[in-house]
Amino acid sequence: MSYPVSVVIPTIDSRRDFLFNRCLPSVQLADPAQLIVIFGEGNGNEKRNAGARAATQPYLLFVDDDSQISSEILRDMVGALESHQEASIAYSGYRTILHEANRAKYSRDTYPGKWNPDRLRRENYIDTTSLIRRSAFPGFDPAIRRFQDWDLWLTLSTRGAHGVYISKTLFDKYVLDENVSARIPEQEAREAIARKHSL
Repeated sequence: MSYPVSVVIPTIDSRRDFLFNRCLPSVQLADPAQLIVIFGEGNGNEKRNAGARAATQPYLLFVDDDSQISSEILRDMVGALESHQEASIAYSGYRTILHEANRAKYSRDTYPGKWNPDRLRRENYIDTTSLIRRSAFPGFDPAIRRFQDWDLWLTLSTRGAHGVYISKTLFDKYVLDENVSARIPEQEAREAIARKHSL
């Protein structure tokens, strides 16, 4: 039995090998009811929004094309939201892996901690790969080119949404190359978030 989740993966050409060899197999093992891969032009937010428009399931999970998810992620995240009907977001710990020459060079585990709107206004501590009720999803802002996840969580928080934290490592994020959004200076990106959300 598949989980009632639409998984959306925006991708770029340089990640195709990882996408087909690592990312997609991991998503298929997690057993979503719908899998949407968005190729082609447009920035990451535009691709994510296109995927969300094509989604048919009550839950959305956005997975980056340089990530590998646990086979348990949908079971745990769907279970968390079904057990907490007041929550709109389920998120977890994750591992970041620097990958060079086909081998892992180092890894770092991140455990975000419980949902805290005040902390969210100070720092970006929840990853994009979090389960969202499709009915609550406001869309990614195409004008925000870095910290898109932070912008999304802040938008949801100001609308009264909150999240439930799963204290497990449920996906790996591989650093394969320079992230497209990382080309935007961090201070510039933070200032854009601060202006939009009056931080």
